[in-house]
Amino acid sequence: AIQRFADRLGMSLHEAAESVVRVAVSNMYAAFTKILSRAGVDPRDFALVAFGGAGPLVGSLLARDVGIPTVFVPRAPGTLCALGAITTDILNDAVRTVHGRLDALDLAALAGEQRALERELLAWVDAHRIAVERTTFRHGADMRYVGQSYEIEVPADPAWLAGGDRGRLLEAFHRAHERVFGHADPHAPVEMVNLRVQLRGVRPRVPLVEVAAGTGAKATGARRVWLEGRPAQAQVYERAGLGRGDRVVGPAIVEQADTTVLVPAGDAATVDRFGNLLIRREA
Repeated sequence: AIQRFADRLGMSLHEAAESVVRVAVSNMYAAFTKILSRAGVDPRDFALVAFGGAGPLVGSLLARDVGIPTVFVPRAPGTLCALGAITTDILNDAVRTVHGRLDALDLAALAGEQRALERELLAWVDAHRIAVERTTFRHGADMRYVGQSYEIEVPADPAWLAGGDRGRLLEAFHRAHERVFGHADPHAPVEMVNLRVQLRGVRPRVPLVEVAAGTGAKATGARRVWLEGRPAQAQVYERAGLGRGDRVVGPAIVEQADTTVLVPAGDAATVDRFGNLLIRREA
């Protein structure tokens, strides 16, 4: 398919393949930046998890475009979702609409609503016979300034509601609004739209096996690749041959059964004690 695409546009196969990858990265960049903007977070505070068959191939390129400093490639990217499915905690959310101005709401009654939501979630766990080691709750509220058409979730500690502490709720809301939108108005009236309670059912973890210390990354060969619009010589490594502390400097390709990891020029990948790859910019 890529060869037909190249022939149609008069490109070389390498140029066409890079164009396809760049279009994919551009689409992911647009989706990433939308999520980051909506959440009001700094990409430099995060690591990008590259999983599946294709994620480790484009992960470093996407991270570089978005501004994420570290790419985390798990030991077995192709089965990461399956590992998560059998070990992840159970989450379920319950929501109750309580629309009203905060200065007019009965906070003690809202504390009762929180307890009712907790009971609903525990009944859901029992009804589905979900095996968990323990359960915990996270409490929140959707709040906004009066007149706004959108709300943001803020913490709603049950002790604040039970104690009638509107000040703590207002402080949490103004702080969250400042973080997300860059401004807050402590004198404007605030309303609550929804109460939220999230149940977390903690499940037992699958033990992770540590890998042996490495003896220095040794390339198994070299391959001519096309990166950033020009040919380059990439060293090729076998993932199974890398041990704890081994370091691979780009441009490099790390091969394994379920994926191919690209380490671009200017990046370096280090193996942690569980066999994961951490790819970071050298400069």
